[in-house]
Amino acid sequence: MALGVNIWSPPTAEAAHDYYQFSVENPVEKILDLYASEENGGVLNSDNKAKEITGRIVEAIQNRASFSMIRMGDGEGNCLFDFDQYPTLKSYILDRISYMHFGEGSIVPAHDEEFLRMMIQAIDSSDVIGVPERDAVAKGFKTVDDDLDVRAVVGNRTAALKVAARVGLQTTASAWTNRQLLPHYEEILTGRDAVGVISSHPKLGDLMKKRFGIGKVVEHLIPRQAVFLKTSDRKDSGHFPDVFRDIVDSISPTPGMPYLVSGGLLAKHYCHVIKSRGGVAIDAGSVPEIWLNIPNRGLSQDFLDRWKLV
Repeated sequence: MALGVNIWSPPTAEAAHDYYQFSVENPVEKILDLYASEENGGVLNSDNKAKEITGRIVEAIQNRASFSMIRMGDGEGNCLFDFDQYPTLKSYILDRISYMHFGEGSIVPAHDEEFLRMMIQAIDSSDVIGVPERDAVAKGFKTVDDDLDVRAVVGNRTAALKVAARVGLQTTASAWTNRQLLPHYEEILTGRDAVGVISSHPKLGDLMKKRFGIGKVVEHLIPRQAVFLKTSDRKDSGHFPDVFRDIVDSISPTPGMPYLVSGGLLAKHYCHVIKSRGGVAIDAGSVPEIWLNIPNRGLSQDFLDRWKLV
C-alpha cells in the first residue's frame, strides 16, 4: 500500500512520513473530542443550524449591524497548518491547495504567513464559523491508505484543531452551512435596497436582482478557481495578490448591507473586511454555481434542478 496512490498527485515518501507522524500526534480521539457530544464537552458543533443563522443574519441586516459567517473547510485548514515540525507535509498541502485555487502551486507557499494571518483574523472576527462535520473527519481516519486524500484530511483535522483553539462567543456549525441556507436565501435577500456579491460569474448579479427584487446589486468579479477549469486552462489566475488587493480596496458596504462572498480561500478575508466596514458577510461558496445551474463539486443534477434560479 502507498499513501494516496489512487488520488491525484500523491505525497512523496517524505511527506507521507510527516503525515504519519502528524497522525500519531493528533489521533482520532483527540480530533473527535473537539466536537460536543453526550460523552464530552467539546467546543465544536457541526450540526445544521441554518434556521438559527438565518435569523441572526436577518436581524443584523434589519439593525444595520455588522456580521460575518465564514466556513473553515479542508482548504482553509491547509492554510492554517503551522506545524513546522512537518515541513514536507506542509509544503505538499500548500502546493496542492495553491494550484487548485490559483492555478499555480507557488502562490500560497510564498505567502504562507499572510494566508495564515488572514485565516486567523477571519476566525477571530466572525460570528458564525462552519467547521468540517464530525462524521467527515471520522471517515478520514477510516479510509485505506491507497485512497486517502492527504491534503483534504489534514486540512479538515487542522481546521478543527485551530478553530477549537480560538473559538469564543462564535457559533460553530457545519462547513456546508452555505448550502443548508438554500431554503432561506429568499428571506435573507428579498426586497433589499442593495446587496453585494463577490464571485466569478458576471451573470449572477442580474439574476439575483430579478429573482429577489433587489434594488441594486454591487458586483465584484474575481477569477474562477483553477480546479473548475480544464487542465489546459489552469495557470496563474492573477487573483492573488493583484485582483485581491483591488477587491479589498473596493469593498464599501452601507451599514448592514448583505454580501454574498464566493471566493474560495480569499473569501475569508473578504468576509472579515466586509464586517469590519459595517456589512453582513455570508461565505456562500458554491451557491452561485447552484443558482446558475453549473455542475461541479459533485452535486447531482437533481440537486441543481431543485435550487437553480435559471
